[in-house]
Amino acid sequence: MQTFVESMITITAVSILLRLLSKEKLDKKSSSIDKFSVRGGSFLAGIGIFGAVFFLAMMVLAYFVKETSIAVYIIFGIFVGISLFLLIVTFPGADEIHVDHDDITRQRAWIFKKHWTFAQIDYAKIDHNGMHIYIKGKKRQAFLVDNYYNGYSNFKKRLIHDHIEIRQKIMSPKDLEQEKKKWDKITWIIVIVGVAVCALVYFLSN
Repeated sequence: MQTFVESMITITAVSILLRLLSKEKLDKKSSSIDKFSVRGGSFLAGIGIFGAVFFLAMMVLAYFVKETSIAVYIIFGIFVGISLFLLIVTFPGADEIHVDHDDITRQRAWIFKKHWTFAQIDYAKIDHNGMHIYIKGKKRQAFLVDNYYNGYSNFKKRLIHDHIEIRQKIMSPKDLEQEKKKWDKITWIIVIVGVAVCALVYFLSN
């Protein structure tokens, strides 16, 4: 019974996190397309804080009810790590794009930087992850503008302003419904696999 309750708690929490991530985020509005930054904001930070606090609380609760299965602590610890990662990427300099007129600076882990200009951009391709930016003369994408990050709409407006081609598949209502069903299935698969792994490790450790 205890294992069942733990599994239900895990299913509920993971479902909430995945549902939040699958929803359209609220992009912070800014009128400037000449000088701005693209980075994770309060939306991702909120999910990260919620996830970290929730799963840490579950670990503490498991300790006080004298849970001896290491599987419980491993699973909760993994989700705490994922939540903290979502929170960390919202910190200034952790993962962001700086636009200063024609200059584009991609910064990661506070010290790694790459530079491009809008004049170098060949085209952008939009999918469910965001905008994939391709540079003239290169087949591989240069960088991704994440659609969960603040400043995404600014970057898109800047591309339109500079008459840079944006390739986007136009989806019919039927296509949108199929896409929604696909992500619903993926959500449940992830949840079921997570619970199955938790149950497997639990039984192997006993």
